[in-house]
Amino acid sequence: MKAGKPEVTEYSGHWVKANQWFSIGLSKEEVAMLKMLREDLYLGQEKHSLADTLRMLVQAAMAHYDVLRGKDDAYGRGEGFATAEDCFAGLIKRQFEAGMATRMRAATN
Repeated sequence: MKAGKPEVTEYSGHWVKANQWFSIGLSKEEVAMLKMLREDLYLGQEKHSLADTLRMLVQAAMAHYDVLRGKDDAYGRGEGFATAEDCFAGLIKRQFEAGMATRMRAATN
């Protein structure tokens, strides 16, 4: 039996200028990493949605694409990943685990 399509829970965009909208699914690790990034990016400001954080990350990646592309390709080939998505998923998992370990150490000190 096929699972139903998950409900879209958050939106972020400029309601006047945006003319293209997307729905995406994220893994549990990606959502957890996004929550950590939201805390870091918006420290001391009003609470922002995860969609706002994701939108900012997409904009940052597009703004720095020329720098990121070469490094991601070299890393992916070196690690033997078949696709960029596999490469990014591996990086996200490692960064999430490292971030959680750092936060746990800080909480115990």
